[in-house]
Amino acid sequence: MREHYCCIGHPWIIELLIKYTKKCVKYEAVAAQVVEFVKMPDSSSDASYCSTAAVVHISDRKCYIRGVITVEAQEILER
Repeated sequence: MREHYCCIGHPWIIELLIKYTKKCVKYEAVAAQVVEFVKMPDSSSDASYCSTAAVVHISDRKCYIRGVITVEAQEILER
């Protein structure tokens, strides 16, 4: 009988950060869990933040990183 491979919980964040400095790296979709939404401060005057909705904590069950998401991405995640 073939073993079932589950990528949930497979640590990928450290590997992603190591590859981040290399050029021409192709990234694959990986399983992750959004652990928490952190609202962006209203006092941010930077124009690049106008379409950002929140900061999310993303976990691979071993480590977590913060990511900035758009309003559209937040709506999709909240469904």
